[in-house]
Amino acid sequence: ADMETKKVHLDFSQTEYIKAASILILYATIEQAIKSGVNFRIVAFPKDFKATRIIKRSGLEVLCKENTHQPNFDGDFIPVISGSGGDFRDEIVDFIQHKIYKNKMTPDTESKYGGAVQEAINNVAYHAYPEIPESDLKKWWVKCDLAVDQLFLAIYDKGVGIPKTVMNRTWFEEILQSTYPALVSQIKRELEKEGIAKKDLLSYKFGIISDAMKIAISMVGDVTGTEESKHGQGSKSIKALVTENDQGTLWIYSNNGLYKLNSGIVETYDLQKPMPGTLLQWNIKVDLDELEKN
Repeated sequence: ADMETKKVHLDFSQTEYIKAASILILYATIEQAIKSGVNFRIVAFPKDFKATRIIKRSGLEVLCKENTHQPNFDGDFIPVISGSGGDFRDEIVDFIQHKIYKNKMTPDTESKYGGAVQEAINNVAYHAYPEIPESDLKKWWVKCDLAVDQLFLAIYDKGVGIPKTVMNRTWFEEILQSTYPALVSQIKRELEKEGIAKKDLLSYKFGIISDAMKIAISMVGDVTGTEESKHGQGSKSIKALVTENDQGTLWIYSNNGLYKLNSGIVETYDLQKPMPGTLLQWNIKVDLDELEKN
C-alpha cells in the first residue's frame, strides 16, 4: 500500500448492541492505527440508543475526531483510559470512590479495589511485555462501567499473552502437576514414547496443554516456594472480589484460550479466533448497604 494517510470510515448503523469489552479492544486497535498514520471517521451510529451511548461514552468519537483522547475523571462515567506502566491507578480508584460510592466507601473496600486495580495493571507488565524494560511501552486500556449494582472493570493489552509467558516460569511445572495431574502423566507417557527426556517437558509444545489451561495454571493461588513463584501468581485480590460476589465472574481471554471463574468454579474454553494480547474482565458488587450504614 502507498504511504499516504489512509482514511477509514466506521459505520455502526447495523450494530444492534455493544459489549464494553469489545469497545475496549476496538478503541485500542484504532488508537494504535492512528499512531501509525491512519485517520478514522465515524459516519453512522447505531439506531439503538444504548449502543450509541456506549460508543460515545467510551471516548471513541473524540478519539476519531481529534486523533487523541485525554482521560477525564471529572464526569459521571469514565471513558476508555489508555495508559502504560502505573498510570492513573489512583485516579481510577478515586473515581470509583467518589462517583460510584458517593465518597462513602469504607477504607477496607477502598484498599481492596486499589489492590485489584493495581494487580491488574501490574499483571500486564508481568505477562504481556516480559522483554520490554521501558514502562511507557507497556500499553494497556481500561474500561470501567456500572450496571445497577455491578461494577465491571476490564483491562486489555496487546502483549504476547499469558500462555506465552507462563510456560517459562520456574513454577509452571509444579502447578501443572498439581492442577492437571492426569495431563502430566499423559504428557510424560507420550514423551517416553517419543523418547524425549522429562527435563524437556516445558519445551514440549505439541499442544496437549491448551492456552486456556495455561491461563488457568497462571491463576492458581499461592505456590509455596521461591519469591519468583509467588510473583504474578493468581491475581489474589481480583479473585477474592469476584468470589465474594454471587454474580461475580472473571473472564480472561488470551491468545487461543478463555478462562472463566464463576462461583469458585473454573471453566476453560478454546477460542475459534485468537485474541491478540490479553483481555481481563471482572465485576464487583457495589455494596450499597455499606453506603446506607455510613
